Amino acid sequence: MQKFFHANRQKITITTGLFLIGALHTMLFSTFQVPKNFLMGHSSSNLEFWCKVLLYTCAISVSLLHQWMCRTLGLRKVLYCGLLLNLFGMTTLFLSTLGGGKGPLLLVFLNMIFFGAALTSVINSLVTYIIVEFPKRVGVVVVVLFVFFNLGAMLAPLIQDTTPAIIYSVLGTLLLLGIWFVHVFFFDLPLSARRIHMEKGSLIWKQLHYRLLLLCIAIIAYALTETTFNVWGYVDLISRFGLKAADHTIPTFWFFLIVGQITLLIPLYFFPPKRIFYFLILVIIAATFMYPLQTDIKGFITWLAIAGFGCSAVFPILLSQMEKELFPIAKGKNIYSYIEKSISLLFAGYFTGVGIIDIWALQFGPSAASLLTLNFRLAAIFIVITGLISLFLDFTVEKT
Repeated sequence: MQKFFHANRQKITITTGLFLIGALHTMLFSTFQVPKNFLMGHSSSNLEFWCKVLLYTCAISVSLLHQWMCRTLGLRKVLYCGLLLNLFGMTTLFLSTLGGGKGPLLLVFLNMIFFGAALTSVINSLVTYIIVEFPKRVGVVVVVLFVFFNLGAMLAPLIQDTTPAIIYSVLGTLLLLGIWFVHVFFFDLPLSARRIHMEKGSLIWKQLHYRLLLLCIAIIAYALTETTFNVWGYVDLISRFGLKAADHTIPTFWFFLIVGQITLLIPLYFFPPKRIFYFLILVIIAATFMYPLQTDIKGFITWLAIAGFGCSAVFPILLSQMEKELFPIAKGKNIYSYIEKSISLLFAGYFTGVGIIDIWALQFGPSAASLLTLNFRLAAIFIVITGLISLFLDFTVEKT
């Protein structure tokens, strides 16, 4: 054991540091990257709507540019720039709070641009590193990374209850430490002579175009389902039990999502991930049907917990499925281009699904609470689509 840690000291150090950076990144996202947390007196739902549109547009656009940025700048600089964008976002937010707490709208929109671009540049870089460094255990290690992502989001409310001075000083210091860590310890992937483009006639187009498209659709459908519980569930809880009860209840979903990810680490290590995947799909389907039927707060908490557990490993396992699609056709250093291209498409798909539900709920809000059953029936259809696409890809994957 001692020899193992000595031989892999640098790899363990980098991986642990990046896990902690992932937790910090989602903590920043939960604290600053939600428009209602910092509109600072600009009380307009229409303004919040356009802020979210700008946030998700930037996040999706940067995700689609991930491969180009990695091939042009290198993975290290992409991660470095993502963390710097978080720092710039915090700086503009701080400036916009000066002078009475109602800053210029230009600074608000700059916050959205900085935080939106940072969102996917950091996440995509971390997932790229994990897939490259742990090709044989992608499912397990990506689940661990997502545990840290969700831990950061769960810890954010603790710091939000403190004073602005503490928020800026603590998160700013941690962010500077993260930037220093990337500068000192991180590395770039080898650069191939060419980028992999989704152009007709190229290898990735001939062998992967429809499969990557199907995988993107599966992830969009999953994101629509996950966000239905988080967003529409929250809207419904507010309409039934009030804002305070909803604020205390909806974290149950995320808590059990983390519990599920930790609990499933051992089964994912010893058993094929897809066995667990289809079990989780069935759990989510059951939750989409049972959640709208509840009448008391205990019932809603119970099925939010079950839904959180069901969602715990679906997305990480879908990401690991991408690896099976890549390795049979990618040779040598070109594998990095394939990984970067695929991650850019899949995370763009994920945040497309999240953005659709988030913006839809913001636009219609409590007025659509009466459509709760319909929303969750749609979520059931979406998660069935995810399962069927994955099943098709499993049966048709190239054997190597």
